[in-house]
Amino acid sequence: MVGNRSTLTTLLAPDKPLESPQMPFTIDSQRYLDLLSATALGDSLGLPYENMPGQRVRRLTRSGLRQRFVFGRYGVISDDTEHALITARALMNAGNDAEIFERGLSRRLKRWLQTFPPGVGKATLFSIMKMWFVAPSKAGYRSAGNGPLMRAPIIGFYHASDEVIRDKFVVRSTRMTHRDPRALFMASGIADIVAHLVEDPLDWSSMSRLFRVAANRHAIMGDSAHLDELSGLLETLDDAHHKGLPILEALAGIGGSKGIDGYCYRSGLAAAYIASHATSVNEAIQFSVGVGGDTDSTAAIAAAIASASGKPGRYDAINCIVDWPVSPAYLEAHAKALSLRHPNDLQEPAYLPQLLRNLVVVVLDMGHILRRLLPPY
Repeated sequence: MVGNRSTLTTLLAPDKPLESPQMPFTIDSQRYLDLLSATALGDSLGLPYENMPGQRVRRLTRSGLRQRFVFGRYGVISDDTEHALITARALMNAGNDAEIFERGLSRRLKRWLQTFPPGVGKATLFSIMKMWFVAPSKAGYRSAGNGPLMRAPIIGFYHASDEVIRDKFVVRSTRMTHRDPRALFMASGIADIVAHLVEDPLDWSSMSRLFRVAANRHAIMGDSAHLDELSGLLETLDDAHHKGLPILEALAGIGGSKGIDGYCYRSGLAAAYIASHATSVNEAIQFSVGVGGDTDSTAAIAAAIASASGKPGRYDAINCIVDWPVSPAYLEAHAKALSLRHPNDLQEPAYLPQLLRNLVVVVLDMGHILRRLLPPY
């Protein structure tokens, strides 16, 4: 049951809602490839600096941002890219049926968890474990983490032309792992922003309005406190945007002075704000990593939004990713299949190689943790 609509509207409704794209249209494989490449690039470049304060990250990257997770020269991806690709495969096989999508996504997530992926979030871990015993729709953990935000851009891109279908898919994707309404507000807002960017550029003011519209659309009775919090954060960023404040100063105003953590409000708003002010995909990644905190997730989401907006990107560093199965060819195969919009024959990663890959990444990650004990601080 929807709550008091007039109260919610007073809190968050924009002056004039933006219209969703109505006519179906085809997105070519190159745009899908750019979106997936941007996600992988942001994820891999941000991963070595995860959970570092921004000031230290900026000192370490003074000479430029580059791949450095493996021997200081190569990169790997994390769950941000894996979730985007898992979601892409579930989308292709579901058509417009959200129930089929939910089952396919659940099956793939359970298989993914069986390979012991490093760095999996608490809510995602517990909810996927529950999926072996209950329906995915009942497995979600009460968390406002940013896990669903990893899956939102590709859903928004794939179902850009139909808000009703898009909402069904975003709700299923979110609630199977995160049941806090704030996670749904943010995931839906990001999906809506990406959907609008397919055809039209958006500045921050337009993105801010779309976040308000999405939250208002999904809010129910009892969500007023969450809506008030979101409204306050958006007003802070709106004010910073109108004043032309530097990005770091703007994000400090929403609690990101030492870095953007995994709280979905800060993570989602920061990624969109950065993407709206960056002139390129690479600049969006640079800003996202430089602010510190959950650098891989923020950079992956910001890069995806910047790519969806058609901003240019240099993807040379993709060739320095030495991961399995992710590679330029692997991303291209997904992009081509997504553009065709029919069930795909892409194979899921083989279990034993995926397990071995994850064990190697854990060892490398331990090396990075030990490196953080050394200067510069």
